[in-house]
Amino acid sequence: MQPTQNTPENRADQPSDAAVAYAPTECEHCGASLWVLAGSNLNPVCRDCIDSFEASMDAGIDRAIRQRTADEVAQTLRDTRLYLQRHGWNQGEYYDATAGLFTPPACLVGAVGIVCYGGPVDAPAQMFDDPGFGSFEQAVGFLDLYLFHRFGLNVYGYNDVKGRTCDDVLAMLEQAATAVRTGMFPMCCNRFMSSDDDSITVGCLGESEPYVGLWHDCRTCGSALEVECHDPDVRERLVTRYRRQAETACHDGMSHQPGASDRCTGCDMYCYCTAEFTCVAHDGGVPVLEGAR
Repeated sequence: MQPTQNTPENRADQPSDAAVAYAPTECEHCGASLWVLAGSNLNPVCRDCIDSFEASMDAGIDRAIRQRTADEVAQTLRDTRLYLQRHGWNQGEYYDATAGLFTPPACLVGAVGIVCYGGPVDAPAQMFDDPGFGSFEQAVGFLDLYLFHRFGLNVYGYNDVKGRTCDDVLAMLEQAATAVRTGMFPMCCNRFMSSDDDSITVGCLGESEPYVGLWHDCRTCGSALEVECHDPDVRERLVTRYRRQAETACHDGMSHQPGASDRCTGCDMYCYCTAEFTCVAHDGGVPVLEGAR
């Protein structure tokens, strides 16, 4: 090695921290020149190879997920329910380590993992190369959507709520499997579309059964779809959320009753109808009003 070519003192791309000792090496994948901390035990990998690996891993995960259909997700949820019914449920950890069994009591995520992978694994959400990963990711992803809109929790939070019982979990899984088949949460590009509590459409709140819809977005192609919500628990959460948005909306002009001014942006954005009052948004018979969309 010629000192005039590769030493840190003569390279323009050398590390700048003179207080730290570096040593030249090569990327173990592509052979590109690198500088690493002297004495480091880390495998030298350049930024380009890391980016390429991450992109390849993401593509592999995406392909695995896309191969699963709604019917398969519903079946995974039913099989998970059957496993918990037969072998037991627990909280706070994937599996009951004290059971000493190949089919131990499991939490929700642990049970989905056993169904998809054929047995207990240490990290169910990181089995990227396993053939069952697509089934696992779709089932847990759907449960996150369903539980968020029904209870405001993700799958881990729902499982570990104090006072939760196995019967609660079994009943929820049965209802979730039914929800998959009814299209409550639509699929696009072979994946469940994403949604949140801020994407709500509500009809006239003065009606006994107002229209309640939820907007969903496809993270792959960017398309959006509104689906009417019929689940009573989810409807109640969405309407409560919508009312809270309406109550905190900003109103233009002079002080007035919310929903009474046809020159107010806040009055125009939300429905303020009650049994005794019809807001300006519905005075002209407008059937549906979008909120926070």
